[in-house]
Amino acid sequence: MVSVNALAEKILERAPKSVAEAGDYLLETLTGGRLQRGKFLEDPLALMGPPYFVSRYLAQVTVRALKGEYDTLDEVMAGLGALSERNPPIIERKREISDGRVVLPEAKVVDLQYPVIGENGIWQSSIEALVTSGPLRDREVRISIRSDRNRTSCFLVPNLWIHSTIAAYNLAPIHDGADKCVFEAIPETFIVVEPLRQVNATAVARSLHCSKPQLDQIRRGKGDVTVQTLKGQLVHALFDRMLEGGITTPNDYEAAYHEALPSFLVPLASVTDRYFDEIAFRADVLRHLEALKDFIDCHPHLLEHTQLELKRYSATIGIQGRIDAIFREGNRLDILELKTGTRLRPEDHAQLFIYRLLLSDLVRRWQRNDGQDVEITTRLLSSIDGSFAPLRVTTDFYQVLDARNKLVAIQYALGRTSAYIAPRYEGFNEKVCGNCPSWTRGHCKDTSDLFGDRPDSRESPELEYFRRFTRLVERERWYADQEVADLLDDSRLEFRVKNFRTIRGARIVSGEEPFTFEFEENTSDLGCGDTVLIHAGRISSSPTYHGLVREVGTKQIRVSIPLKNLAAAAFEAQSWIIDRFPSDVTAEASHTALYDFLVAPMDEKKKVVLGFPASQRRGIRFAQLQPDRSHPPRRELRSVPPHLGPARHGENENHSRDRTVRGGPRLARRFHQHGRRQDAYGTSGA
Repeated sequence: MVSVNALAEKILERAPKSVAEAGDYLLETLTGGRLQRGKFLEDPLALMGPPYFVSRYLAQVTVRALKGEYDTLDEVMAGLGALSERNPPIIERKREISDGRVVLPEAKVVDLQYPVIGENGIWQSSIEALVTSGPLRDREVRISIRSDRNRTSCFLVPNLWIHSTIAAYNLAPIHDGADKCVFEAIPETFIVVEPLRQVNATAVARSLHCSKPQLDQIRRGKGDVTVQTLKGQLVHALFDRMLEGGITTPNDYEAAYHEALPSFLVPLASVTDRYFDEIAFRADVLRHLEALKDFIDCHPHLLEHTQLELKRYSATIGIQGRIDAIFREGNRLDILELKTGTRLRPEDHAQLFIYRLLLSDLVRRWQRNDGQDVEITTRLLSSIDGSFAPLRVTTDFYQVLDARNKLVAIQYALGRTSAYIAPRYEGFNEKVCGNCPSWTRGHCKDTSDLFGDRPDSRESPELEYFRRFTRLVERERWYADQEVADLLDDSRLEFRVKNFRTIRGARIVSGEEPFTFEFEENTSDLGCGDTVLIHAGRISSSPTYHGLVREVGTKQIRVSIPLKNLAAAAFEAQSWIIDRFPSDVTAEASHTALYDFLVAPMDEKKKVVLGFPASQRRGIRFAQLQPDRSHPPRRELRSVPPHLGPARHGENENHSRDRTVRGGPRLARRFHQHGRRQDAYGTSGA
């Protein structure tokens, strides 16, 4: 059988013009032209038997390509690339697993049996997959799961899809046949869906009880920004400055506040009205600063051993997070998470627990290398009064992983034409919904009706439009997220170099302006202002540093790294990889625009966009669809969809401009002084 790499090269050489044509080339290459397209589609199993002996996964890729089930040629090539030899990271072991327990570092799902209840009341499900990495590479396996042994894994199966990637840990072997290995899921078994895809730790913590709010957040975009959330972001920024030593006396409070405020004027202007009291807002922020200063005065060592806004990524459990502050002194690690709300919630403790998980691989490697235990303490700090609370464990690793897996499945399903996961809605299960406070349940009821989540919901024209373009946006986001997955995958280093994303073999230059690295060849197209990630491979279990490119040449690059107490000596004695860090905000902006369109009143412009016949529209001229350029329109925090023009929710443009600076004359003055105004097309307004 031809190798996967050779197969992919042959397909690329022939430059197919369509997905179906790529399928024809695949079938021809795999069979030497001996199996005709029609006969293969009638009996796809023919490719798996003699004389071809092609794996079921590769046969499925060929069938899907021939039927045009892939959207692009890149998807076909990605399907083939999954069979390339790789060495994905696995979770660092704290102790040796029991004899006979098996880990599948990576496998591709080829068949699923959804949970079925037996006569004994026990549910059973199964997963069949092609192992693509590890000792069982190229072997097909079957994982049998019973609800009485592992309920979480048993009911995870309906969230999987054909050709999804999984990693499975602590499997018990049952049978090792010539054609297939059979395993059983035991209580210690856990499965990670698409482990390289990153889900935000905050989103996971908020989904432990129910995933519906996070589904709504994805579909709304950035629609939940409020004065309170913006105040929290401002307090966080000032707390960082305080830990950096920039705020040492009460006299510094006012100066720091006025320096940080300009970057928050645009979002503040979009969510405040004429009754907004900036004086009270400022006084509230300063009260938070006073409480935080008292806390730091009682713990002065925090100023000496701090790392701020530490970002961690897990290529093993697929979670990313930004930890507010970490303090390391000797073998002691102190995690501090700042909260600006009026009270600490269970999800805050869950978020702190997830941060500990994110650091677990790194800590285990430290322990193995240094030969001593690392003591970890975790605290939630309230800026209301400067009090702190130690971690109160309200969840466990299996619950966190299950919530994370289901969020990945939701993201994938949103991009599919026929969603295989039914969305949750208010009242779908009283055991779940009954625990929600009344205001949360009321909001859930509104969004369930708005998004048509109920089984008997009628699909209106604007809802059909919203769903159609939401699928496209989420599909694009799924492909864009692959860049982050490539970054976390050490086996994709050569690919990243060939695509001009990466500099490898970089070494710190002592005595130069921090942080200057030198290398033999600049293999990237990095430029000033690009965000980069500096690492040495194995990102989950080794130190990583986010930075901003300040200067770059053919042999050297200078990067600023916003970590206090970080010396150039931390980079000595080894070479480093400098990767461009991918970022994409277009998906979020598109979701916001689509949400605005969905909730907008049914006016004449909206009818035109939805394709209503002329008989259902009042006389509307083409000129009426164009924005009025006589005054510079403005862009709100929530992106205005192009199909609605500069006005929002059907408002006329003058009303839209009035909303720009609704925070009273003082905020309006600041807003215009700092030149932060933008029009509806993203250009700066005077």
